[in-house]
Amino acid sequence: MKNQQWELKYKDLKLKFHDAVDVAFRLGMEQGLQQAQVQQVQQAQQVQQAQQPSAEMNEDPNSPESPESPDGSELDQHINQLESMLKPNDGSAEQSTLEKSIKDLKELKNKFKLASDFKKSEKVINQIAKNMKAPFNLSKAASKNMSETAKKSLTMQEQIVSDLMKSMEEEEKKATESINKTLNLEQLLKG
Repeated sequence: MKNQQWELKYKDLKLKFHDAVDVAFRLGMEQGLQQAQVQQVQQAQQVQQAQQPSAEMNEDPNSPESPESPDGSELDQHINQLESMLKPNDGSAEQSTLEKSIKDLKELKNKFKLASDFKKSEKVINQIAKNMKAPFNLSKAASKNMSETAKKSLTMQEQIVSDLMKSMEEEEKKATESINKTLNLEQLLKG
């Protein structure tokens, strides 16, 4: 009789334990999925923010108005004023010099705008990289219930992502250096 009670209690405790493990695993998986969804939403927002500067770059670079100010920047206003002063075309050497100066000012304005957009994009990319470096943590119950192959694949996935991010950072540094060298060379040739 005592032996049967002990067996019943053992089976009851065993069932409760398995139920608790199942609940913990489900809760861990749900928590992990929620964290993944939050990270995906954050990354989507960052990508959307990154696309906004690129959308601004795709606008007509010769348009005098920028989306920030309806009247355009101060430089745009001065360029427009100079162009309006040059409307009467008399073909003098002075006027051709002024037209060349206006053209150079427009090119300079476009370079400043591209540099500004490049810096904005660089900040957004760095923020995305920083967010991707944040480790993905499973709850203890979920990690206990994972098979060895799942644990290995998770660590391999983290390694692949970190290697990919390192290579992207290296390519970004090389591209930045190359662009800066090219710009410096163009300035030396023009100067």
